Amino acid sequence: MVQVSEKLSRLRRFLLSEGADLYYIPGTDPHQDEYVPAHWQHRVWISQFTGSAGDVFVGQAQAWLWTDGRYALQASQDLDSKCFQIVLSGQGRPTMRQWLTSQGQRLRFAVDPSVISISVAEELRQTLAETDGELVFVDNWVDALWTDRPPLELKSLKLHPLKYTGQTTADKLIKLRDWMREQGMEAYALNTLDSIAWLFNIRGADIPYNPLVISYALVTLDAAFLCTDTKVSKEDAEVLLESGVTVAPYADFMTLLQSQAGQIAMYPGEATVAMWNAPRVGKPMRVSSPISLWKACKNSVEIQGSRIAHEQDALALIRWMHWLTTHWRGLDEVSVTDRLTEFRQQGRHYCGDSFPAIAGFGENGAVVHYRASSETALSIQDTAPFLIDSGGQYLEGTTDVTRVLHLGTPTARQRRDYTLVLKGHLRLRHTRFPKGTVGAHLDALARQFLWQHGLDYDHGTGHGVGSYLCVHEGPARISPGLIKVPLQPGMILSNEPGVYLACRYGIRIENLCVVVPVISAEDSEVGREFYGFEDLTLVPYQRKLIDICLLTAEEIGWIDQYHRRIWDTLSDRLSGGAREWLNQETAPLQ
Repeated sequence: MVQVSEKLSRLRRFLLSEGADLYYIPGTDPHQDEYVPAHWQHRVWISQFTGSAGDVFVGQAQAWLWTDGRYALQASQDLDSKCFQIVLSGQGRPTMRQWLTSQGQRLRFAVDPSVISISVAEELRQTLAETDGELVFVDNWVDALWTDRPPLELKSLKLHPLKYTGQTTADKLIKLRDWMREQGMEAYALNTLDSIAWLFNIRGADIPYNPLVISYALVTLDAAFLCTDTKVSKEDAEVLLESGVTVAPYADFMTLLQSQAGQIAMYPGEATVAMWNAPRVGKPMRVSSPISLWKACKNSVEIQGSRIAHEQDALALIRWMHWLTTHWRGLDEVSVTDRLTEFRQQGRHYCGDSFPAIAGFGENGAVVHYRASSETALSIQDTAPFLIDSGGQYLEGTTDVTRVLHLGTPTARQRRDYTLVLKGHLRLRHTRFPKGTVGAHLDALARQFLWQHGLDYDHGTGHGVGSYLCVHEGPARISPGLIKVPLQPGMILSNEPGVYLACRYGIRIENLCVVVPVISAEDSEVGREFYGFEDLTLVPYQRKLIDICLLTAEEIGWIDQYHRRIWDTLSDRLSGGAREWLNQETAPLQ
């Protein structure tokens, strides 16, 4: 196995030959995937850092990993400190652009154009120009060194039925073409796989944890092309063709792009520089992505499907939690997580996990995006909280839920911290907000009780979730960041404040919620609609970790109401010990 230091040494030969100062290796791929197939894990190969968010800069003498606070501890564990420096972003820290400017020298900055978006490239170009530097596009140098690079593992495409999507592919294409005509364009090029899956009502298994098909798409005013090498049955290809979609080989996308005349639209936040720079007859055009917003605002069929998926998921979690209370002795983080997957597999229409489970006992729970392995797994004990963040993919929807369990007697400090997190979680859940509100307006509501005790968490409070698609979905978020997309009815977002004490424990409480109308414009005193959240997740909070003395009467009522709903919805589908356990956990607090 080639050592990281040797890999960097070989890569630096390319820097010298090109006359470049830095080589940029993003942690993504040509489709901007969060969970990158092994074939495209260039950053992992060069650095050994396996977190889902992180980029690498390689210079002539030094190398840097850029990541955010969620992965600070993991990065320190994964990286060879003799080879890499860790640079954290977000939460008031210098941005990548600020860091580059602070170097105070002319930099020649190289990157593979097939893995960098147009908008990121433009930001880098503008930043480098401030010090008379330049951005240069080169071949992927890692590919030239990666001799045992794994191939793409392409599976089979499946059509996602109307009973789950609520809208046909033909109707979605009509809506897209109406938008294209309004924008004055003749074609729209797509490379993000969840947008393609949503538009064409297809699902697959080419990407870990996300039911996606590795593909490109090109939609014109009178045709649509799905470019993929994933297996498509003759019958499914005919159904797609009836909906106006022609299946073509993956490699044909660039040829189709180059031959298309007229205005060809691309969303610079997703489309790559390689797509933009491809020689063509037509003229490229920058546009915002309408599909990301359409996809985020679920229709009534998708919302009902999500409710069904969450009920299935809750039954699995409740049975697992009951099992854990009597079987934890002698088990570790990996074995109990594997058992949770077995419980989920018993559910109707379960299609796999929606992300790698985060199961951390004690100090491992303080690593925000920890992933247990045989080398790191701790034994489950009854002395500290055990954090489990997991989710499932179901034909009806996608789930993501975090709960903290204490299998012994919690300390007063553990109960206090859990209750402070719970108070923020409840306050956000029960907030009403006017139309036009963005996630940044709400984020502090979930942090306020922690702030009063000098505590905070280094991640966003909420992310969007797809409909049997990606567990992390844009364009809206609940975070301090300046994301200007308003929260709208039908959006499904997480509500997940937390607190993490290094070398001690972590606490996070997460539900998925759907944005719903609560006050019409006619009934509002200010003539504006007001929205709120409805819980989709149906898993009880742990009563023994709740310090009732820190709760208001209103908060106690909210918890009891939520627990009563769980009992009324699920109790008839449980039996034996699991039903009795749920009865105890959902009993009124007072």
